Amino acid sequence: MAETQSKGAARLNGLIGLLVGIFGALAILGVTAKILKWDSLLGFDYNTVIMVGFMGEAAAFVAMGLLAFFHEAHHDHGVVVEAQERVPLQDLRRHTQDGERA
Repeated sequence: MAETQSKGAARLNGLIGLLVGIFGALAILGVTAKILKWDSLLGFDYNTVIMVGFMGEAAAFVAMGLLAFFHEAHHDHGVVVEAQERVPLQDLRRHTQDGERA
């Protein structure tokens, strides 16, 4: 079953995806400028464009991973039945139907 995201989380994921695309495009443009031996690209040396593109893309991926990690850490995937015991939701439904747990 897929988890639903809040509007804020969905917008943040969209923004990070946009940043990955922008920085990735910069990196590709820089590499293209290097292959075609252009002197400058957008007024910058191609090495600068490549570095900004790849470093920005890497930072966006790190941010995406951290957000996913903290999202998983704060959302419980089981139901606490007794102290320190986690039971998946399907098992809890089966136990309540059998009358073993209420």
